[in-house]
Amino acid sequence: MKLGHNVKVGYFAQHQLESLNLKNTVLEEMDTVATVETHPLVRGILGAFLFSGKEAEKLVGVLSGGEKARLALCKMLLSPVSLLLMDEPTNHLDLPSRESLEDALKRYEGSMVVVSHDRYFINAVCNQVLEVDRGEVRWYPGNYEDYLWKKAQEKAEIKATLQPAKSKKKNSVVQDSSSKEDRKEQKRREAETRRRLHGATKNLKRDLDAIQSQIDELELRQKAVDEKLADPDLYNDVAAWREVSDERASLVRKLERAYPKWEALELKLEAAATKAQAD
Repeated sequence: MKLGHNVKVGYFAQHQLESLNLKNTVLEEMDTVATVETHPLVRGILGAFLFSGKEAEKLVGVLSGGEKARLALCKMLLSPVSLLLMDEPTNHLDLPSRESLEDALKRYEGSMVVVSHDRYFINAVCNQVLEVDRGEVRWYPGNYEDYLWKKAQEKAEIKATLQPAKSKKKNSVVQDSSSKEDRKEQKRREAETRRRLHGATKNLKRDLDAIQSQIDELELRQKAVDEKLADPDLYNDVAAWREVSDERASLVRKLERAYPKWEALELKLEAAATKAQAD
């Protein structure tokens, strides 16, 4: 693969968080990449990634891992590049930040290459999939759902070619009873598939519902805390401000632990469902 003429590349990876200047405020860190043309966009980009008002004045050194990831993404999106290379860009991001990133990338007019385990993110922003398997690279047009459909088709075709061809009976007469038996057999197979699917996914669905409820509760609490932080009077009481800030930091840490668990369960559920239907 060769880059075209005058292609400017922007790169995002988790290790870039270490390059942030911890002594800068969020705004000052954005100013390190802003140009005369892009400077008016700084506040808008920061606001889209939840750095509005007082949040934009926070020191980088006190930001959580997720907040630093958001800031690094803001810097990348502000840079005038025509090709974005992103390695696991949604790691440490909460759901609102992921949605903001998706919206920004959908409006982005350049090209981008994304390496990610977040299949929902890939499905939302990508229109081509490159599969790397056993040293080979294959290209699939379409989003992640299109890719899964194509892979399922390929597996079905391979399975069909491996099945021995059934010998044709000469002078066979199709009887109504045979058709009824076929329908009964089909219903039996469908019922068996539903039984396997339920058995394979029951516990995973229960665990997924539990972690989803936990995330919903944490996000509601975080929203309530953010409303407190938006009250200017809070900053007149240092002790109260510190207590609310500590509570928010605790909620962010809990969410950062919960999101990967939710994603892992989703992947396990999908794999279990696919296996149960294929057996």
